[in-house]
Amino acid sequence: MHGTLSDGLEVNVPAQEAWQIYGTLQITHVTHTFDKIEVLKGDGGVGTILNSRFRQGTGDAAAVGATSGATTAVGGPSTADNAPSSSQPATFLTTYVLIETVTTVFSSYEEMYAKVDDKKMIKEAEVISGGYLDLGFTLYRTVFEIIETSKTSCITKATIEYDVNEEDVANFTYVSILPMISMMKDIATYLLENAKS
Repeated sequence: MHGTLSDGLEVNVPAQEAWQIYGTLQITHVTHTFDKIEVLKGDGGVGTILNSRFRQGTGDAAAVGATSGATTAVGGPSTADNAPSSSQPATFLTTYVLIETVTTVFSSYEEMYAKVDDKKMIKEAEVISGGYLDLGFTLYRTVFEIIETSKTSCITKATIEYDVNEEDVANFTYVSILPMISMMKDIATYLLENAKS
């Protein structure tokens, strides 16, 4: 069985500034979604291998569920307007309801950067050991893409692509876009706090 999940966040920073985080190993220092991200091999380019360890039972707020036709500003109210304003520096492309963090069924996995395209601002990473592979998945890929919307704003988009064996098809319910949403929110906050004038 093959599946994909995707969402994005519009942020009031230039695309190149966002890519300086997403396209490098700096991403491992900015997000608080994981307890620890250890670089096992590489310098951030293709072939780099990371060990990502999840936070367990922290009770942090996370987003879940979607409402069609609206967006949510990071730190702001729900709005039907996709364009961020000065009071809405970052806007999700889908509305989410806050709940307690869902605990994962595994504590860590290793992933390898399979693609890092500085021109198109796309990074792909595939799980190569543990995690989803132990649950019968034959592919678990995360894709981050930075899409320029103007000289001063961009969309950070996250996509999860997966294949799971037919006998383990029930495990597809463990796939969640929530960790990627949390990462995008952390990075958006960092970018806005450290925006170049």
